[in-house]
Amino acid sequence: MLSIIIPCLNEGPSVRETVSNIRNTVNTDDYEIIVVDGGGTDLNSLDDPNHVRILRTPPDGVAGARNVGASSALGEILLFLDAHSKLLDGWDSKIISDVQNHQLDLLAPSIGHFDDLDKRGFGYQFRDPSLGIQWIYSFQSRIHEIPFASGCCMAIKKDTFFSLGQFDYGMKGWGAEDTEFCLRTWLFKSRVICDPTLVVGHRFRSSHPYKVDWIEFLANILRLVFSHFSAKRVGRYITANSSTPYFNEALCKAICEGLLERRSELFALRKLSDDWFFRRFPMDGFE
Repeated sequence: MLSIIIPCLNEGPSVRETVSNIRNTVNTDDYEIIVVDGGGTDLNSLDDPNHVRILRTPPDGVAGARNVGASSALGEILLFLDAHSKLLDGWDSKIISDVQNHQLDLLAPSIGHFDDLDKRGFGYQFRDPSLGIQWIYSFQSRIHEIPFASGCCMAIKKDTFFSLGQFDYGMKGWGAEDTEFCLRTWLFKSRVICDPTLVVGHRFRSSHPYKVDWIEFLANILRLVFSHFSAKRVGRYITANSSTPYFNEALCKAICEGLLERRSELFALRKLSDDWFFRRFPMDGFE
């Protein structure tokens, strides 16, 4: 079975459109849609005892919502999908085949704009020491390795997802949870891969239908940095970003919420180093 997990918060019209799109393009009948609602979303019209389940959770963030959906999933393949996405006919057979052929890997499609799929990104990388991202637009015809996959659409075997430790529950609100999970996937000696023939549309919004807490966002970034970067790279990040508004507040928040304990835990578990990762995927400022 394929379990499609859609976290949402104040996204009634979008999630209804996304669920309708799934129903219109899926070819298998062996699937379920799990909508994890953090609040404020009218989901009454989604009732479908055969394929749709709605889980209500506190609005703690994307990472927690995805984990709740995964824990409830009946399928052996998980597809994490944003509530403002568009799938094309035949997507399910490609995802099922790709994941079955790469059972230890995290799979991503190519991502295009919702209404214009001609220009697509094939994963992303860090743009600068602030950890801003830039999409990778160079096309490859076959499934290939990428540094990071967008959380707007990623698929993985359920048992692999849990063996990698799920998304980080310590990341609250919005931001960085997908990047952190991808980096952890690599350092735990699995891979992040992209199937360029699998095309998904995503609505890139200029604003969110919910409030973004920027202290929380920065705390997520700091949690990523401290969880996986060497002391040298942590120092570089702090030097480059310490003047960012709310930086000190975010650092205090992250430390109080177990940042250093998380670092010790993951450094003990990882099989590869961040030095290895940045040799494999060279990025400016991360030598």
